[in-house]
Amino acid sequence: MRPFSLLTRLAGGLRSTSSASSPAEHLERARWAYRTILLREPDSEEALARFAAAHPTPQALRDALLRSAEARAQPGFPVLHTMTSDEPPQVVQVAVAPAERAELFRRVQAVWRALGETRPHWSVITHDEYGPENIARTEEAFYASGEHNVATLLRTLARNGIDPARLRTVMDFGCGVGRLSVALARRFERVLSVDVSASHLTVAREALARRGITNATTHQLETIEGLAGLPRCDLVYSLMVLQHNPPPVIHALLAGLLERLAPGGLAVIQLPTRLPDSYRFEVGAYLAGGGAGMEMHPLPQPEVFALARAAGVVVLEVLEDGWTGFGFGARSNTFVLQRDAR
Repeated sequence: MRPFSLLTRLAGGLRSTSSASSPAEHLERARWAYRTILLREPDSEEALARFAAAHPTPQALRDALLRSAEARAQPGFPVLHTMTSDEPPQVVQVAVAPAERAELFRRVQAVWRALGETRPHWSVITHDEYGPENIARTEEAFYASGEHNVATLLRTLARNGIDPARLRTVMDFGCGVGRLSVALARRFERVLSVDVSASHLTVAREALARRGITNATTHQLETIEGLAGLPRCDLVYSLMVLQHNPPPVIHALLAGLLERLAPGGLAVIQLPTRLPDSYRFEVGAYLAGGGAGMEMHPLPQPEVFALARAAGVVVLEVLEDGWTGFGFGARSNTFVLQRDAR
């Protein structure tokens, strides 16, 4: 779960930020979110009840209001930069021996295979309502959330003058249980749903079949080198995926994904480029004790730009997206990259 800020606690009006609360407590939490962020009372009790029902956790309440046009139009609305430019260098080892990189990848595979067998939907969006005990009730909301992400993707393409109609083949890299693949398949001609976890892909195939989607196919990535065997694509899209791999694996996967771009193809890829100052990655220390669960790692921006140059792709945009959930001192970026059309 992402760390909660002081603002979350203020918005809750409660001592606990857990989603485990009574309906009355959650309604009061939503009321205080209005008071704290919008500086007013809700429009009506009915509107408050709808808002609370649509946003079942304190973080969801907070984030929904912070993203609203009303909040952002307030005089003095705070603009908080996650970094100050005074940050010290961070030790992030990227160059490792091939055998070490392969071992890192095997550990990632093992973690995500186990998560796919026990908590597949929760492992994609780590909210309690998507745990195995709740997913029968919340599955449609889970897959509907992918529509919002794909709508943002389409706006990103439009902002860069890219006609999505020419992007016929799309790769959903790190597709998990198909949350984004479902939405992508409704908008693009062909979707390649790629993941390292066979157990997640089983759930993804079932989800696609239940929705009558026939233009998406699943592919298990068994080795990093296996990327070279995938078809070239007009668009590679990856969200909240690379960050769960150690930096040497992120580096190798990103290089392989950029090589899969067809002439004129686009990559829209999110990854952290810095984590809080206490973070460091050294392969020897990591292999001695890491890789036991869901983790988060960065790939520094200079490494991303170097990979882009090596692959002959142009950086169109670098967006700060906040997807890591960390606040001050960390940075997550969405990179929009394009291969030359020739």
